Amino acid sequence: MKTLSIYHGVFTQKQYLKLIFANIINRFGDSIDAIAYSWMAYQITGSASWMAIVFAFNALPSVFFMPFAGAWVERFNKKKVMMIADMGRGILVAITAYLYWLNVLNPYLLIVFTVLMSSFEAFRIPSGLAIVPQVLEKEHYTTGMSLNASASQVAMLIGMAAAGAIVAIFGVAGAMIVDAVTFILSALIIGWIKVEHIKSSDSKKSTLFLIKEGFDYLKNVKVIFVLCLFGVLMNMLFTPIGILQTPYIVDILKLEAYALSVMGVGNISGMALGSFIFPMLSQKWRRQQIMSVGGFGIGLIYIGFTFVNGEWPLLFVYILLGLLSLLLGINSGFLSTSVGVSFMHHVDKDYIARAGSIFNAMVSASIPLASLLLSGLALILPILTIMTVYGVFAMTLFVFIYLTPSLKEL
Repeated sequence: MKTLSIYHGVFTQKQYLKLIFANIINRFGDSIDAIAYSWMAYQITGSASWMAIVFAFNALPSVFFMPFAGAWVERFNKKKVMMIADMGRGILVAITAYLYWLNVLNPYLLIVFTVLMSSFEAFRIPSGLAIVPQVLEKEHYTTGMSLNASASQVAMLIGMAAAGAIVAIFGVAGAMIVDAVTFILSALIIGWIKVEHIKSSDSKKSTLFLIKEGFDYLKNVKVIFVLCLFGVLMNMLFTPIGILQTPYIVDILKLEAYALSVMGVGNISGMALGSFIFPMLSQKWRRQQIMSVGGFGIGLIYIGFTFVNGEWPLLFVYILLGLLSLLLGINSGFLSTSVGVSFMHHVDKDYIARAGSIFNAMVSASIPLASLLLSGLALILPILTIMTVYGVFAMTLFVFIYLTPSLKEL
């Protein structure tokens, strides 16, 4: 119980707790949407290639709009921007569900609504980052962000568990209405947050100037630039498990789809646990060390997956997959929480929206690049070899990071 007392200070930050509550509602809705929206998109398009096109358009606003959104958000009331973004997404999801129910939704309309919803999200993310210093004291960044991350992962886990039942009972349209309601609830909770709007001194500067200023800030502050590279690197490391797990389960282990659920639950549970215990580790270890342990652990577990044999007793295989996925999630939680906390500690609060939006744009842009790299490797290498290569690469890289003295300030 003594170790849990580290979280005591966060519970004195009443306005930040409201923000966490809004994020929990949001993540619960997102996890339902991830299943319902994918199901709906496939029913409408009936094509894997169309699905890829829809999800590619989903990523475009994050890459192209977010740097502009981050600069624009700096001038305005962050709470109001968050409320408008959540309300906007809720209304768009409800309209999409209604059109689907009327059986008039087509692939082109789906792309339009997908881009609009992602555009609202491009404003929501930087404003959500920029409001944190206004509702959370800096001394509580580590515990506050860890609590938010772990609570969000638990909400996703519950949402994933509930999504199947919600779709079965209410249908895809009903599940999307539930998602729309969560956005509206999130907006109402954010409206309940008491925070003073601080008018930016940059309000007379042009948006393009603010964007350039944000890029210059990232370039000149070495530690922030390194953290952006870490964000891209995380996506590179997470790509194999996201893309290869289905062929790994079906073609290598010869198992049913239930094995994917076991891995998904294990991974999300591990991420929640890793984020939760991060503050306890940070009392004894530097963030650089925790990042290195997390990255090295991910590489080691990738290699561990290659030793699983589908011919072993089925229950044992499921237990092993669940355990490896849990450990993968814990190490992913260490790595992602380290990067997030370090980012908030090092970025000047006047640049958080801009720096955060550029960071997220870089990470989003790395997704298709990482996928293309993996697709190319899949043409010439077997799945287990690719997992081994990624594992060795991660272990080698994070040993180097651990031994690099200049990264101690992370």
